[in-house]
Amino acid sequence: MGIVVGILWEPSTPATGETAGEATADSAKTNAKPPLSRSLHAVDVGGPGCGAHRYLSPTHAVSGFHLACIEEEAGSSGGGDGVVSVTLFRDGRGEGNQTLALQTPPDSSSATNVLHVELTERLRLDDVGPNPPNKFPWAMYTPDGQRRISSLEDAIASRLVFIFKGGNFIWPGVEVGHVQTVHGLETLGSIDMKTLSMEPLVFEARNFLLDEECKHIREKADPHMKPSPVSLMDHDKGKPDTNWRTSTTYFMPSTRDPLLQGIDRRVEEFTRVPKSHQEQVQVLKYDKGQRYTAHHDFLDERTMRNMDGGRKNRMITVFWYLSDVEEGGETIFPRYGGRTGRVDFSDCTTGLKVKPVEGKVAMFYSLKPDGQFDDFSLHGACPVITGQKWAANKWVWSAPVKFG
Repeated sequence: MGIVVGILWEPSTPATGETAGEATADSAKTNAKPPLSRSLHAVDVGGPGCGAHRYLSPTHAVSGFHLACIEEEAGSSGGGDGVVSVTLFRDGRGEGNQTLALQTPPDSSSATNVLHVELTERLRLDDVGPNPPNKFPWAMYTPDGQRRISSLEDAIASRLVFIFKGGNFIWPGVEVGHVQTVHGLETLGSIDMKTLSMEPLVFEARNFLLDEECKHIREKADPHMKPSPVSLMDHDKGKPDTNWRTSTTYFMPSTRDPLLQGIDRRVEEFTRVPKSHQEQVQVLKYDKGQRYTAHHDFLDERTMRNMDGGRKNRMITVFWYLSDVEEGGETIFPRYGGRTGRVDFSDCTTGLKVKPVEGKVAMFYSLKPDGQFDDFSLHGACPVITGQKWAANKWVWSAPVKFG
């Protein structure tokens, strides 16, 4: 059972200088809200419709991730001067869905503004979370993440849209074991991606890197490897980095290296986040007994203050496995499944363990769809027992960054 909300639009004047197709989530916040009158009546809304059920999680509510089916009713044209039906699925779930019947004004800009204002209010998209306190404007995307949607016409054309309170596209995990195919990747074409965890959100994709690519990275990095540094909290200043991390590392630039530039594009296509948001890849080597205790990849509050006032941070880690490891060397997530309470950061017996396999990547999110830190994304590198481990971090930020 859903709720249909009948909304009668009353004419309003667009903001000065705004033309058709220019209204966005930003303008929805700053422009005067069109006056709306509402009448409520109950109606049976049968099923998710428009393919939304493929992305709804049967097990987890996902804060800040919403889906909307947006369709013109018979007799309407192009989202202007007609009625548009909008069915909402909050927090990535199929429960408590709500349908809005929007009577839209005749021009595109005002019609888009009506949609943005209503979504902002219904989904509380302007509420700012506590950690971090600042965020980017919310945004809509096509379900494949290929295109950001900025107009009602685009939303109707897509029919199903993803809404992210934090403004960046994040793949829906759906449930553990779910497999989805990501298309349009450099060299590969497409690849299957499997959900390993919902809390934290972790995926794996095998054969993401070719054998010759792994070999090229290892050989290029090897002469430059140095002991891996650690960013220490104030109370740990003066202690040796090896208390936490014993690997060697090298930040490898992609400039003048067509192979690495191709992988950067592949990461962009895989995450659906622009290449301008990527750091240089950090290549890692772990010999026997070397490890890295559990930590977060998002940066602490002190560091964040220098990053656009704390608005931007590391959002995604695409972790490249550049070699097989005979025994040990797993990536461990000790808070897998939403585990709370005290954690032994050196323990490698409890949690989700991802085994190193050459060419595979593990992708996990440090920020949630609402833009907040995901404390469950705590992770570490288990000691190598037999063999040697080559791997690499490719960090993707929530906004463009420039390093080196």
